[in-house]
Amino acid sequence: MKLYFVSKNPDKIQEMKLLFQQTVYSIKPFTDKNLFEIQTKDSEQLVHDKTVKAFSIIQKPLFVEHTYLKIDAIKGFPGGLTSSFWESFEADLTCKHFSKSNATAETIISYCDMKHIYTFNGSTAGSISTSPMGDSTFQWDTVFIPDGHTKTFAEIGTAEKNKFSMRATAVKKFIEHLEKNNG
Repeated sequence: MKLYFVSKNPDKIQEMKLLFQQTVYSIKPFTDKNLFEIQTKDSEQLVHDKTVKAFSIIQKPLFVEHTYLKIDAIKGFPGGLTSSFWESFEADLTCKHFSKSNATAETIISYCDMKHIYTFNGSTAGSISTSPMGDSTFQWDTVFIPDGHTKTFAEIGTAEKNKFSMRATAVKKFIEHLEKNNG
């Protein structure tokens, strides 16, 4: 079954293809540059809005994904605004101001099967590192150390991260839903 994945991020598209690699589902990227993403701290509202807009264009089963960071020291901010926050703060300032703060990395997947919209969540608890470490492909992966680890997500790398990350957890729930309802 072909699933359209709505994302402009080629690295996220590649990671999603890896997560679906052992399934019967093939990921077809939808990268419409004109699809406006609302800016809100409310990630549920963000993915719902993006799903509805994308479905009005594609008219086929599709999903969107939003992964974000919530830092306890600033009451769960930036949440849905992680991209905007990152553009201003980046890695060095995040570590300088929030080093060792507890944080949670979360993913929401919103799926439209052409009749209904479903959401699937995943989260990973951790903390902010004292300095950025690793490849910056996934921005704040350089500053987030998941609980039980001593390295940032960026240092751990995609293959290991995909065994337990917030995105992997949300995708697993999504795949279970697909198998139950399409199999």
